[in-house]
Amino acid sequence: MIQQWIDAGETQTQEFKSSFDKACIETLMAFANAKGGHVLVGVTDQGTVQGTTLRNKLVAEAFYLTTGIEKYGSGFIRIRKTLQDYPEVHFDIAEKFGGVMATFTKSQSESQDEGVSGGVKNTEDLSRLIATKPGMNTAALVVQSGVTQRTIERWLKQLKDQGKIEFRGAPKTGGYFSL
Repeated sequence: MIQQWIDAGETQTQEFKSSFDKACIETLMAFANAKGGHVLVGVTDQGTVQGTTLRNKLVAEAFYLTTGIEKYGSGFIRIRKTLQDYPEVHFDIAEKFGGVMATFTKSQSESQDEGVSGGVKNTEDLSRLIATKPGMNTAALVVQSGVTQRTIERWLKQLKDQGKIEFRGAPKTGGYFSL
């Protein structure tokens, strides 16, 4: 199956990365916010399998940098627990080619245009989402809304400036609440 993916080349839902770095993390997050997809780590852009020295710590670092976990060494149990709040996102990890393949897929029942929450299209929709699901951080709002992180951050600032929401808690563990 992996060889078939490699033979198909890179697509809108599949990318090759020679190493697990910031670009790989950004691709994983983009796939998680869209239709889902596959990132084959240890494969060059030309489809050559070169392998990698990927370790669990690097996967944990990806989740740490994206606020998926609070500290290193907390493992996949915490990652899976966090993802329980997002049943539409499926996470799978497997050892392949002497490395690790992490796959994020989004439920096919959700329309890409509507987003997971049923269509967050402006600050009012975001405000309603926060009111119905208080305590979510920026990363969770991105997943729930299907909107880019930059747009969510801009809308959050507008809502804070209007006095409609506030952030409570520590930067890594807190979330947004309606006022």
